[in-house]
Amino acid sequence: MPIELAESSDQTCKYATFLISVLDEYDRMGRMIPKEAGEAYHSTLRGFPIVAKLMRSRGNKPVDFRGHEFHKWVNRNGETEYSYGTYPIGTVIDTWIEDREVDGYKGTKSCIMAKAKLWTCRSPEYFVVLDRLWSEQKISSSWELIATDVEEQPLGKKILKVFSFIGNAILGTTSVPAVKGAGIYEYAECSSQDEQLNNELSEALMKDINTAEQEDN
Repeated sequence: MPIELAESSDQTCKYATFLISVLDEYDRMGRMIPKEAGEAYHSTLRGFPIVAKLMRSRGNKPVDFRGHEFHKWVNRNGETEYSYGTYPIGTVIDTWIEDREVDGYKGTKSCIMAKAKLWTCRSPEYFVVLDRLWSEQKISSSWELIATDVEEQPLGKKILKVFSFIGNAILGTTSVPAVKGAGIYEYAECSSQDEQLNNELSEALMKDINTAEQEDN
């Protein structure tokens, strides 16, 4: 489920806040990111893409998203190759750890959160689907990462001790996220008032800098 989605004043992008993962809890695939590892490696997601796979109707209209669309095969040389069938629609610009209540868990949980800039001008069809799913509160997501230190646990469970994120996928309504509660939690517009406030703050800062320079002289 998404946390926040906002549109910039120039209509070229939107901003979304994602819950990436709940720490110290096993996901539906038996994997856990401990809090100390989350604190150490959450920033590896910065600069990596938000991805999705568009699903169309028989009339070629955008109707939903799919999943990771991950494919694995052996080439002619006997080497294993991998690919993702998703398409990048934005980039992660910030990450942090936040304690919050999440549906499906008891009490307050430490979570990896991320803010992303989504490129509405480059892939408008994707946002026909995203806007509708947001209005219906049906958006979930799933992280993509490479783990280099995994501690095996009984019953096939795993603790990811060292890892690096390589992306975050927005899932469609037929996909179940591995992490309960993962998705967009904020999705809203950036108004012209916000832009005006930023301009006013910039002008005030420049006045302070000029005043300080004059006093030094």
